[in-house]
Amino acid sequence: MPIYVGYHSADVWANKKHFLLNRNGFPLLVSGVPPDAFSETGQLWDSPLYDWKAMEKDGYSWWIRRIRQAQELYDEFRIDHFRGFAGFWAVGPGKSLFDAISRAVGKINIIAEDLGVITEDVVQLRKAIGAPGMAVLQFGFGSDACNPHLPHNHEPNQVVYTGTHDNDTIRGWWDVLKEEEKSNVLKYLSINEENEIQWELIKAAISSVARTAVIPYARYSWIGEFIQNEYSGHPVWKLELEVT
Repeated sequence: MPIYVGYHSADVWANKKHFLLNRNGFPLLVSGVPPDAFSETGQLWDSPLYDWKAMEKDGYSWWIRRIRQAQELYDEFRIDHFRGFAGFWAVGPGKSLFDAISRAVGKINIIAEDLGVITEDVVQLRKAIGAPGMAVLQFGFGSDACNPHLPHNHEPNQVVYTGTHDNDTIRGWWDVLKEEEKSNVLKYLSINEENEIQWELIKAAISSVARTAVIPYARYSWIGEFIQNEYSGHPVWKLELEVT
Protein backbone atom coordinates (compact mmCIF):
# COMPACT_ATOMS: atom_id res chain seq x y z
CA MET A 1 0.00 0.00 0.00
CA PRO A 2 1.56 3.36 -1.00
CA ILE A 3 1.51 5.88 1.83
CA TYR A 4 0.28 8.60 -0.53
CA VAL A 5 -2.42 8.68 -3.21
CA GLY A 6 -2.34 10.44 -6.57
CA TYR A 7 -3.65 13.98 -6.99
CA HIS A 8 -6.09 12.86 -9.71
CA SER A 9 -7.41 9.97 -7.61
CA ALA A 10 -10.97 9.55 -6.38
CA ASP A 11 -9.58 9.67 -2.82
CA VAL A 12 -8.38 13.25 -3.20
CA TRP A 13 -11.42 14.35 -5.22
CA ALA A 14 -13.86 13.05 -2.59
CA ASN A 15 -11.85 14.02 0.51
CA LYS A 16 -10.30 17.40 -0.25
CA LYS A 17 -10.43 18.50 3.39
CA HIS A 18 -7.96 15.75 4.29
CA PHE A 19 -5.22 17.01 1.96
CA LEU A 20 -3.07 20.13 1.84
CA LEU A 21 -4.78 21.88 -1.07
CA ASN A 22 -5.33 25.54 -1.85
CA ARG A 23 -8.74 27.16 -2.37
CA ASN A 24 -8.71 26.07 -6.02
CA GLY A 25 -8.02 22.46 -5.11
CA PHE A 26 -4.37 22.38 -6.16
CA PRO A 27 -1.65 20.91 -3.88
CA LEU A 28 0.07 23.32 -1.52
CA LEU A 29 2.90 20.80 -1.10
CA VAL A 30 3.73 17.52 -2.80
CA SER A 31 5.44 14.36 -1.60
CA GLY A 32 9.00 13.19 -2.10
CA VAL A 33 12.14 12.08 -0.29
CA PRO A 34 15.71 13.38 -0.01
CA PRO A 35 18.66 11.52 -1.60
CA ASP A 36 19.13 7.98 -0.23
CA ALA A 37 20.18 4.49 -1.33
CA PHE A 38 17.47 4.43 -4.02
CA SER A 39 18.32 7.76 -5.66
CA GLU A 40 21.33 10.09 -5.55
CA THR A 41 19.14 13.09 -6.35
CA GLY A 42 16.09 12.25 -4.25
CA GLN A 43 12.61 11.52 -5.56
CA LEU A 44 9.63 13.72 -6.41
CA TRP A 45 6.42 11.67 -6.16
CA ASP A 46 4.13 14.61 -6.85
CA SER A 47 1.29 13.36 -4.63
CA PRO A 48 -0.48 15.86 -2.34
CA LEU A 49 0.41 15.69 1.34
CA TYR A 50 -2.12 14.88 4.04
CA ASP A 51 -3.54 17.51 6.34
CA TRP A 52 -2.81 15.48 9.47
CA LYS A 53 -4.45 17.98 11.81
CA ALA A 54 -7.71 17.79 9.85
CA MET A 55 -7.49 14.00 9.76
CA GLU A 56 -6.91 13.81 13.50
CA LYS A 57 -9.96 16.00 14.20
CA ASP A 58 -12.29 13.51 12.53
CA GLY A 59 -10.59 10.48 14.09
CA TYR A 60 -8.57 9.51 11.00
CA SER A 61 -11.75 8.21 9.35
CA TRP A 62 -10.21 8.12 5.86
CA TRP A 63 -7.28 6.01 7.04
CA ILE A 64 -9.59 3.72 8.99
CA ARG A 65 -11.65 3.05 5.85
CA ARG A 66 -8.50 2.48 3.83
CA ILE A 67 -6.95 0.05 6.33
CA ARG A 68 -10.24 -1.79 6.90
CA GLN A 69 -10.60 -2.38 3.15
CA ALA A 70 -7.02 -3.68 2.92
CA GLN A 71 -7.59 -5.96 5.91
CA GLU A 72 -10.54 -7.53 4.09
CA LEU A 73 -8.47 -8.15 0.96
CA TYR A 74 -5.11 -9.31 2.31
CA ASP A 75 -3.72 -11.46 5.12
CA GLU A 76 -0.95 -8.91 5.60
CA PHE A 77 0.14 -5.85 3.65
CA ARG A 78 3.13 -3.52 3.52
CA ILE A 79 2.75 0.22 3.91
CA ASP A 80 5.32 1.88 1.68
CA HIS A 81 7.47 4.74 3.04
CA PHE A 82 6.50 4.04 6.66
CA ARG A 83 8.87 6.76 7.87
CA GLY A 84 6.34 9.32 6.54
CA PHE A 85 4.14 8.68 9.58
CA ALA A 86 6.92 9.99 11.83
CA GLY A 87 8.11 12.81 9.60
CA PHE A 88 8.19 13.85 5.93
CA TRP A 89 10.08 17.15 5.92
CA ALA A 90 7.39 18.11 8.44
CA VAL A 91 5.79 16.41 11.45
CA GLY A 92 3.72 13.25 10.91
CA PRO A 93 0.83 11.99 13.06
CA GLY A 94 2.93 9.39 14.87
CA LYS A 95 1.33 6.69 16.99
CA SER A 96 -2.03 8.46 17.38
CA LEU A 97 -2.98 7.45 13.82
CA PHE A 98 -2.38 3.75 14.47
CA ASP A 99 -4.11 3.91 17.85
CA ALA A 100 -7.23 5.27 16.14
CA ILE A 101 -7.08 2.60 13.43
CA SER A 102 -6.61 -0.19 15.98
CA ARG A 103 -9.59 0.98 18.02
CA ALA A 104 -11.74 0.94 14.89
CA VAL A 105 -10.60 -2.22 13.10
CA GLY A 106 -8.71 -4.23 15.71
CA LYS A 107 -5.25 -5.66 15.14
CA ILE A 108 -3.68 -4.40 11.93
CA ASN A 109 -1.30 -6.67 10.04
CA ILE A 110 1.05 -4.24 8.35
CA ILE A 111 4.70 -4.41 7.32
CA ALA A 112 6.57 -1.13 7.81
CA GLU A 113 8.79 -0.20 4.88
CA ASP A 114 11.56 1.21 7.07
CA LEU A 115 14.06 1.91 4.29
CA GLY A 116 15.79 5.12 3.30
CA VAL A 117 16.66 7.73 5.91
CA ILE A 118 15.50 6.06 9.12
CA THR A 119 15.88 8.11 12.28
CA GLU A 120 15.33 6.95 15.86
CA ASP A 121 11.78 8.34 15.95
CA VAL A 122 10.86 6.06 13.04
CA VAL A 123 12.36 3.04 14.80
CA GLN A 124 10.51 3.81 18.02
CA LEU A 125 7.21 4.33 16.18
CA ARG A 126 7.51 0.99 14.38
CA LYS A 127 8.29 -0.80 17.64
CA ALA A 128 5.46 0.98 19.46
CA ILE A 129 2.85 -0.36 17.03
CA GLY A 130 4.50 -3.79 16.82
CA ALA A 131 4.94 -3.77 13.04
CA PRO A 132 7.75 -5.83 11.47
CA GLY A 133 10.41 -3.90 9.58
CA MET A 134 12.24 -4.90 6.41
CA ALA A 135 15.57 -6.29 5.26
CA VAL A 136 16.57 -6.26 1.58
CA LEU A 137 19.33 -8.68 0.56
CA GLN A 138 20.45 -6.56 -2.38
CA PHE A 139 21.49 -3.85 0.09
CA GLY A 140 23.61 -6.19 2.18
CA PHE A 141 26.86 -6.92 0.41
CA GLY A 142 29.22 -4.02 0.96
CA SER A 143 32.26 -4.19 3.21
CA ASP A 144 30.43 -3.80 6.52
CA ALA A 145 29.71 -7.07 8.33
CA CYS A 146 27.27 -5.16 10.56
CA ASN A 147 25.05 -4.24 7.60
CA PRO A 148 21.49 -4.90 8.86
CA HIS A 149 20.47 -6.35 5.49
CA LEU A 150 22.93 -9.27 5.73
CA PRO A 151 21.13 -12.47 6.79
CA HIS A 152 23.15 -12.98 9.98
CA ASN A 153 21.95 -9.56 11.20
CA HIS A 154 18.25 -10.15 10.53
CA GLU A 155 15.76 -10.09 13.39
CA PRO A 156 12.69 -12.29 13.92
CA ASN A 157 10.26 -9.37 13.67
CA GLN A 158 11.28 -8.54 10.10
CA VAL A 159 10.25 -9.36 6.57
CA VAL A 160 13.16 -10.14 4.26
CA TYR A 161 13.06 -9.38 0.53
CA THR A 162 15.53 -10.38 -2.15
CA GLY A 163 14.67 -6.99 -3.65
CA THR A 164 11.69 -4.62 -3.69
CA HIS A 165 9.75 -2.75 -6.37
CA ASP A 166 12.48 -0.07 -6.20
CA ASN A 167 15.32 -2.52 -6.89
CA ASP A 168 16.66 -3.90 -10.13
CA THR A 169 16.29 -7.55 -11.11
CA ILE A 170 18.86 -9.82 -9.48
CA ARG A 171 20.81 -10.01 -12.77
CA GLY A 172 20.63 -6.25 -13.28
CA TRP A 173 21.79 -5.73 -9.69
CA TRP A 174 24.67 -8.17 -10.16
CA ASP A 175 25.85 -6.58 -13.41
CA VAL A 176 26.49 -3.18 -11.80
CA LEU A 177 28.13 -4.43 -8.59
CA LYS A 178 31.80 -3.60 -8.05
CA GLU A 179 34.20 -6.53 -8.20
CA GLU A 180 34.75 -6.36 -4.43
CA GLU A 181 30.99 -6.55 -3.87
CA LYS A 182 30.66 -9.49 -6.27
CA SER A 183 33.40 -11.27 -4.37
CA ASN A 184 31.59 -10.56 -1.10
CA VAL A 185 28.36 -12.02 -2.48
CA LEU A 186 29.98 -15.20 -3.78
CA LYS A 187 31.93 -15.71 -0.57
CA TYR A 188 28.97 -15.03 1.71
CA LEU A 189 26.66 -17.36 -0.21
CA SER A 190 29.43 -20.00 -0.58
CA ILE A 191 29.05 -20.32 -4.35
CA ASN A 192 31.42 -20.16 -7.32
CA GLU A 193 29.13 -19.61 -10.29
CA GLU A 194 27.33 -16.31 -10.80
CA ASN A 195 24.37 -17.98 -12.52
CA GLU A 196 23.49 -19.57 -9.17
CA ILE A 197 23.06 -16.23 -7.44
CA GLN A 198 19.32 -15.74 -7.88
CA TRP A 199 18.56 -19.14 -6.33
CA GLU A 200 21.08 -18.71 -3.53
CA LEU A 201 19.61 -15.31 -2.64
CA ILE A 202 16.18 -16.92 -2.50
CA LYS A 203 17.58 -19.66 -0.25
CA ALA A 204 19.20 -17.02 1.98
CA ALA A 205 15.89 -15.19 2.29
CA ILE A 206 13.94 -18.34 3.10
CA SER A 207 16.59 -19.46 5.62
CA SER A 208 16.61 -16.11 7.43
CA VAL A 209 15.36 -15.79 11.02
CA ALA A 210 13.02 -13.09 9.70
CA ARG A 211 9.39 -14.11 10.18
CA THR A 212 8.53 -13.83 6.47
CA ALA A 213 10.43 -14.00 3.17
CA VAL A 214 9.14 -12.24 0.06
CA ILE A 215 10.45 -13.21 -3.39
CA PRO A 216 9.04 -10.74 -5.97
CA TYR A 217 7.97 -12.72 -9.04
CA ALA A 218 9.36 -10.28 -11.59
CA ARG A 219 12.72 -10.01 -9.82
CA TYR A 220 14.10 -13.51 -9.47
CA SER A 221 14.58 -14.32 -13.16
CA TRP A 222 18.14 -14.14 -14.50
CA ILE A 223 17.42 -11.29 -16.92
CA GLY A 224 19.36 -8.07 -16.95
CA GLU A 225 16.82 -5.53 -18.08
CA PHE A 226 15.45 -3.33 -15.33
CA ILE A 227 11.81 -4.02 -14.57
CA GLN A 228 10.36 -1.13 -12.60
CA ASN A 229 7.12 -1.66 -10.71
CA GLU A 230 6.33 1.98 -10.19
CA TYR A 231 7.55 5.38 -11.28
CA SER A 232 6.53 8.59 -9.52
CA GLY A 233 3.18 7.12 -8.49
CA HIS A 234 1.99 6.20 -11.99
CA PRO A 235 1.62 2.66 -13.43
CA VAL A 236 4.08 1.84 -16.23
CA TRP A 237 3.58 -1.88 -16.87
CA LYS A 238 1.67 -4.93 -15.74
CA LEU A 239 2.32 -8.66 -15.69
CA GLU A 240 -0.49 -11.10 -16.35
CA LEU A 241 -0.08 -14.54 -14.82
CA GLU A 242 -2.06 -17.61 -15.79
CA VAL A 243 -2.92 -19.46 -12.59
CA THR A 244 -3.83 -23.15 -12.88
